[in-house]
Amino acid sequence: MVINKISDSLIKKLTSNKKIERPVDVLKKLIENSIDAWAKNIEINVINGGLDLISVKDDWEGIQLSDIENIFKENYTSKIREELDIKNISTYGFKWISINDILDVSRFTITSKTAYSQIATKISIDLESYNMNHVPVSFEHGTLVSVENLFYNDLDQLESLKSSQTEFYYCYSYFMDIAICYWDISFSFKKNNQLIFELIWWESIEDRINKLYKKDRSNRLYTMKYNKDGIVIDWVVLDPSICFSSNENIFLSFNKKYFENKAIYESAFTAYNKFALAWKYPLLYINIDLDPSLYEIDIHDSKLILNVFNEENLCKAVYQTVYNCLNQNESENGFSVSSVAFDHKKRSSGQNVFLWSKDLHDRWLL
Repeated sequence: MVINKISDSLIKKLTSNKKIERPVDVLKKLIENSIDAWAKNIEINVINGGLDLISVKDDWEGIQLSDIENIFKENYTSKIREELDIKNISTYGFKWISINDILDVSRFTITSKTAYSQIATKISIDLESYNMNHVPVSFEHGTLVSVENLFYNDLDQLESLKSSQTEFYYCYSYFMDIAICYWDISFSFKKNNQLIFELIWWESIEDRINKLYKKDRSNRLYTMKYNKDGIVIDWVVLDPSICFSSNENIFLSFNKKYFENKAIYESAFTAYNKFALAWKYPLLYINIDLDPSLYEIDIHDSKLILNVFNEENLCKAVYQTVYNCLNQNESENGFSVSSVAFDHKKRSSGQNVFLWSKDLHDRWLL
């Protein structure tokens, strides 16, 4: 995987004022780099909420010696060559935080070895020093990145952070998102060197959810697949009789990449609330694969906006998939929950909750 400089026009399109604000921003960048490299095993360690150390090790092919110094150069990447690559959403390469942004606020070390190399290349760098060495390592091939002493040179940013436990929670929440979305990748996740999760890549999405939530709810997890008109939807939902008080267990992705899309979220949640307690949230995972001809991406500073050309059809597909599955399982398994008011415009105070609507039901199900 060759690391090259991207074009000036693409640099302008991706220019942003986004900066690293907390440890989870670093964790996201490092994990997404490993996923883009087709790693099948990713090991993560977060110490003191990520302030003392964030380390991510993967088993991909490693970085060639001729390329490794390019990762520190501005606007160099192996992920994007042209604007079409952004539209295809094939990698996380469209994110604005770079390795240089991490270097500005930490002490950074990368160790990488290819399968045909006898030893690894190790580079340690911060604002004051740069050291390259060739060292033996225990792994056959792959890359280990360690970020230490985050914000050691930015006391204002350091003081703006919350407690180390809260900062770890942000890292933990992101890990939950990525571990469910990429259930076909093995993950090891540690807090202060203590193992929390050991997840294997050959397990099913149901097995991955059970392990992450540390409960076997296999008989309460319902799965379904929709495939029509260039839209493929894979999803898993927990029996509505088991629900949550917040929306942190809803995982929505497009082509396995996270985007905000209120209309799709509402269509799924509205269908779910036909069967659920009012003001309660599901455990719901939905991945939507779209043909590139069906959408476009607008870039606004640090956000990607997904515009689906016929959003009504996609909302209808999501609604039908969720509703039909839950309706079928209600008949077969007899789960019982209280009825929900027919007013989807009503909101609870301070909550983004969509109640079941007969009008939407008639429009999207028929």
